[in-house]
Amino acid sequence: MSAERSTPSAAGVVLARSTAGSVPEDDSWLSPGEAAVHTRLRVSKRVADWRLGRWVAKEAILRALAAPELPRAALEILASSGGAPQVRVLAPGVWPRLALSISHAAGTGFAAVARGDARLGCDVEEIAPRSPEFVSDYFTADESAWIRAGGQERHVRANLVWSAKESALKALGEGLRKDTRSVAVEVGGAEGPAVEGWRPLKVVAPAEQVFAGWWLLVGDFAWTVVTDACIEVEGLR
Repeated sequence: MSAERSTPSAAGVVLARSTAGSVPEDDSWLSPGEAAVHTRLRVSKRVADWRLGRWVAKEAILRALAAPELPRAALEILASSGGAPQVRVLAPGVWPRLALSISHAAGTGFAAVARGDARLGCDVEEIAPRSPEFVSDYFTADESAWIRAGGQERHVRANLVWSAKESALKALGEGLRKDTRSVAVEVGGAEGPAVEGWRPLKVVAPAEQVFAGWWLLVGDFAWTVVTDACIEVEGLR
């Protein structure tokens, strides 16, 4: 089964999603460098998540490059010193620089790719109950108030805001090393017009950095993508 994917937006951000069942059992699609990393992984869940992340990311990369003929083994995704994924095209030719973000949850993978040096982050979260203590510890006062005001939808709101925070912290190159309350999510567009199901959000980061983003609820998952560039996204199919 091929990876499900969105249509590239006018802004050049490509999204892709896939499930663990779509990942081939063989390793022929891994680059030599990836294969070396793969042999060092020991925990089965970690291995499955790592493979899923690389598979869905390569789907997005091939579409961002408009080069479906490239073999997946010619794409190499290795972690930088800070842990963020970095893309290298091993095939001959001149290839553009790509920004990449990867996420996975409960056997579902999600990737976002943009050309150039965009600051980019994506995240998928399985919607699950979040305790009042979790909300108090990891969310700002305004976010907590918005979550509590959701009534029976408060768990959906909590996972949505958490996903947006993860996306923003990835865009900052920090991940969860940074205090999650240092980025403030505004889901004021929750009642605004949707674009193929996606609705706008905004994240205010330290030093008055502002990230534009979009969110989507599909089934039991919350999906978010955040960038410091102008972004338009179309629905995941």
